[in-house]
Amino acid sequence: MDTLIHADIFFVITSVSTVIIAVLIIIAMIFLISILANMRYVSKKLKTESDFLAEELREFRRKIEVSHTRIFPLFRLLQRLVSRYYQTK
Repeated sequence: MDTLIHADIFFVITSVSTVIIAVLIIIAMIFLISILANMRYVSKKLKTESDFLAEELREFRRKIEVSHTRIFPLFRLLQRLVSRYYQTK
């Protein structure tokens, strides 16, 4: 009889700990999914901005080759980058 009580106590403790571990794993998965969603947003934003920057630099190089003046296209490039930065905020 004494061993039956010990077995019941063991199974109750095991069941409770299994439920607690399952709940902790579910909470960790929710946080992981949230982090992955944020990473997806950041990577899309980074891709968009890098494409924009590449296009602006391509246009800047073309203007330098055509005009041979380096100051004015640089100012226009910086002006576009700054205006785009403040538009996205």
